[in-house]
Amino acid sequence: FGPIKIKDSVRGRVTGKCWGVLFCCTVTGAIHLEVTEDYSCASFLMCLRRFVSLRGTPSRIQSDPGEQLMAAAAEIGNWDFSAVLEWAAGQKMEWHKIPAASQHFNGTAESMIRVTKMQLTDLLKERMCTKGELDTVMAEVAYLVNSRPLMVRAGSDPLAALHLLGGRATIGIPDVKMDGKPALTKRLQFLRSEEHTSELQSQFRISYAV
Repeated sequence: FGPIKIKDSVRGRVTGKCWGVLFCCTVTGAIHLEVTEDYSCASFLMCLRRFVSLRGTPSRIQSDPGEQLMAAAAEIGNWDFSAVLEWAAGQKMEWHKIPAASQHFNGTAESMIRVTKMQLTDLLKERMCTKGELDTVMAEVAYLVNSRPLMVRAGSDPLAALHLLGGRATIGIPDVKMDGKPALTKRLQFLRSEEHTSELQSQFRISYAV
């Protein structure tokens, strides 16, 4: 999903674009977010490799074939989806492509993309992050979405995806503890600001109030 505008960490006036990649577990309902700097097959494979390194190798992947990518491949001839399939076969994964323009075949992932976009739109509508800052925001959004209640157990807290992933569930975003006298940089203050954290949490609660 995207594109999302980012700014250069050194040359502040230089901007670029990146895209979000969302992995959604159909068993636990958990999500994993990655950021890719372009729309190429190679960049997606790097995202997939990072996901597998952190979460393990899934037995089955179902994905949208990317109608716009397939159309571009017909024109420029340098985008090859078989590279993804070949890599998946080497990892002993089954890869299933849903038909083009049929998002209802992948409803769980599409629903999570909608929730993720809702958080990012509110957070980034008047802000532009660097690539490193966007990675941090994405991690916080994934943590927050995975804290959503999946079911309520009698006499206990609601069961969330984080319970299934790591045995815990809380929407308390971890803060960075800094030692010594030097003041925090303005960019880190931006990411740590109470307004940023409270807005993220309140918007999420509104999203799941129904």
